[in-house]
Amino acid sequence: MNGAIIRQATVDDLRAVAEVEAQAFPPDEFDSLEKIAARFSIAPELFYVAELDGRIAGYINGLPIAKERLDDRFYTATPPIETNAAGAALMSLAVEEKYRRRGIAASLMQTVLERAAKKFFVLICKREKIEYYRRFGFEPIGVSRVRLGGEPWHDMIRKLQIEV
Repeated sequence: MNGAIIRQATVDDLRAVAEVEAQAFPPDEFDSLEKIAARFSIAPELFYVAELDGRIAGYINGLPIAKERLDDRFYTATPPIETNAAGAALMSLAVEEKYRRRGIAASLMQTVLERAAKKFFVLICKREKIEYYRRFGFEPIGVSRVRLGGEPWHDMIRKLQIEV
């Protein structure tokens, strides 16, 4: 066990989440506090934090999605609102550098996959992360249409065989 407490995020956590985001991603890929707050306002039920040593050590967040592939609209300050969608787009998963390699990201991922009542989950990742996400049942489905930073991203999906 990594000692982290995984819990649903609150509005009071968003500034700390934005700090982890800025530290975890390059400047042309990280999301601003404004974008993070917009996601939280749409889908707080898809937003979890890992608390360790009295601080936010990591987080995962998502948005409801009807289609099985992401597009650039989801990465704006005003993402589409698809509240009754069958799927969830996992938008960001990050852990502060000093807390990495302790299983915190895996705990966050397992939590959202277990608690979100969705028929499928989608995400984008860089090629070197494809095998990591396969561990959680995601399968690659092609190069993404999303354009963030200078490198190509890959669409991944995890379909569930449950009734929601």
